[in-house]
Amino acid sequence: MSPRYKRRLRGSQAITTFGPGGIVDLREESVMLAGLDFWHPVDSTRITEPNLEALLRVRDFHSPPAAGERFHRAKETIPYVLFPEWLVCPNCERLAPYQTFLGIFPGTRAPRCDRCNRQLYPARLIVACQAGHIDDFPWEWWVHEAQGKACTGKPALGLKTLGRTATLGDLLIYCRTCKESRTLAGATYPEKLAGLACSGRRPWVRDEEECTEKPVVLQRGASNVYFPIVVSGLSIPPWSGSVQLAIGRHWDLLRNLAENSPQSLEPTIEALDLPRKSGFSVRDILDAVQKRLDNEAPGTVQVSEADLRFQEHLALRSPHMAREGDELEVRETSVDQTLAHHISRVRLVTRLREVRALIGFTRVVSPDPMSRLETKVAPLSRQRKSWLPAIEVNGEGIYIELNEDALLSWSREKRVQARAALLKDTYVEMCGRRHWQPKRPITPRLLLVHSLAHLLIRQLSLECGYSSASLRERLYVCEPDAESGRPGVAGVLIYTAAVDSDGSLGGLVRQGLPERLTRTVRDGIQSASWCASDPLCLETEGQGPDALNLAACHACLLVSETSCEEFNRFLDRATLIGPPGAPEAGFFSRLLSG
Repeated sequence: MSPRYKRRLRGSQAITTFGPGGIVDLREESVMLAGLDFWHPVDSTRITEPNLEALLRVRDFHSPPAAGERFHRAKETIPYVLFPEWLVCPNCERLAPYQTFLGIFPGTRAPRCDRCNRQLYPARLIVACQAGHIDDFPWEWWVHEAQGKACTGKPALGLKTLGRTATLGDLLIYCRTCKESRTLAGATYPEKLAGLACSGRRPWVRDEEECTEKPVVLQRGASNVYFPIVVSGLSIPPWSGSVQLAIGRHWDLLRNLAENSPQSLEPTIEALDLPRKSGFSVRDILDAVQKRLDNEAPGTVQVSEADLRFQEHLALRSPHMAREGDELEVRETSVDQTLAHHISRVRLVTRLREVRALIGFTRVVSPDPMSRLETKVAPLSRQRKSWLPAIEVNGEGIYIELNEDALLSWSREKRVQARAALLKDTYVEMCGRRHWQPKRPITPRLLLVHSLAHLLIRQLSLECGYSSASLRERLYVCEPDAESGRPGVAGVLIYTAAVDSDGSLGGLVRQGLPERLTRTVRDGIQSASWCASDPLCLETEGQGPDALNLAACHACLLVSETSCEEFNRFLDRATLIGPPGAPEAGFFSRLLSG
């Protein structure tokens, strides 16, 4: 573990692609971000979001240091470990753990060979298991024990390229001590590791544990080495108010005083100058503190992701004018008569805040998106912490809600239900292969709302100046529930999601005005009516990731992975414009004939 070297990552990368336990391939070396045990968060990095804190059962969040931020103390940086530990010298072909190369860390230089002073490069292969453990490839075992041979002395390995192909079989591992050698041909086949147990290593927290999983060989930079699990939430009333944001910055102190020394609470609020900073009276601030304490009280009903999403839906559909410092502002706008049959409500979200928190990760196999909070994940620390790493995004968006009566009438059609059933069967089969519970209800409503969201992202990126990767969807979809009396929901929020931009230039919100939105939807439906891959795209019974799309491909409906909540799955262009031979069965078919 060495905090001596400054390595620059964007804050969003430190909770996604390169979070704790993830491998970062730098220009000069390969490292792994350390677990939360070795982080030293400071007050300046604190993020509060009560609803998300209640969902994840933590006290608060902390943001990773920002790229380019200067730190006066080493403990304010994110530490890391060197991984993989086995390095190769391109000149003398030596393959060995980094400890073998004497003096490889002179100052802030990259690892270099102590014999020929050439820069070392990390080994290409590693091993990992589905429990999240990870280790160096067993190089000595591969050359010796796997072939039933023992080295006569201390192994001294080398790696050279035979120069015939670019495959693993062209890499030869040899032992200078006993002259044994073996290529890496077939190294990624599971049967080649027969007899090798998982080491249980967790380099990011510097420990080991017992493990019965079978290790598999992976390329160091493969996408299945690290699957981050991120949960997000919007700031909504009452927690989006400036008074809650003001007390959130001092919440540890205020909580402690409220619980142990209530008489000191009011003088402390005045000493912190919170009334002037927030624009609220001391009494208002005391009420806000009590409301937050009640939300954290033991025995409070645990909210689910579905509950939190429904609360966001209610907040977005209700106009809300923000005070200075508030984090949510929703303005009402009308719906053009042309779209009135399809869309019942549009809201201009001129200000919003989203918090995204990393709760863990998996390796080898991606987690079930519908069971993220129940899935067994590799932890970010040895012992559970009272906080999690997170980032916050400030931006703007457009909330669109479909006409429920028209949606119910459309979704009852047999042709529409048949297409959804086709995708549902594929989904159930996929869950069976991965040992997941098929919890995601695959309905015409889901396919329609999700397809509309992708259509809008693609069309808006052409019209409002944002790249498609800077726009993001947030789906609000649930069927009517007669038992609980909860109505059906079919809404989508398209919002700016670029962390390195404040996203509040107004370009996106302006596209939600009646005449602009009508043109955007019309143009989007027209573009969706034809795809460069038609008729194959429109007539397929399964394509894309796990064959969980119908009429949807890169030419017509797919967007950046970072923009989609469902990993570019559960899409069908036919829900918008009608299936082959029945264009009238599309929800927006009227716009094509109009």
